[in-house]
Amino acid sequence: KRMSKLAEKMGGGKGLDAILELVGTEFDGVVKAVSKNDRRCYYVQPLVRRDGTINDELHLPVGIATPSNGAGSTQELLLPGDEVRIKIDGIDEKRGQLAMTLLE
Repeated sequence: KRMSKLAEKMGGGKGLDAILELVGTEFDGVVKAVSKNDRRCYYVQPLVRRDGTINDELHLPVGIATPSNGAGSTQELLLPGDEVRIKIDGIDEKRGQLAMTLLE
């Protein structure tokens, strides 16, 4: 059910394929919220830029970002509105969300 909601947000199967094509790509993002279940996880809106401006053609949904292995305990707590660097990991099928890694 959650995967179908994500597919709907992304315009169907082609949208999910677009996410999978971006696996490994790094983007800037904005923290939207801190996870209530895991204070080290953040809901982040990826900012897809082309030539320094936001690319409206490819709008990725807010997804869940977890710290990279090296960033775990030493990472500062982030707040909504903070800008971060993320790497797209794919789709978290259990949550039906975009999965990302917070980079150091």
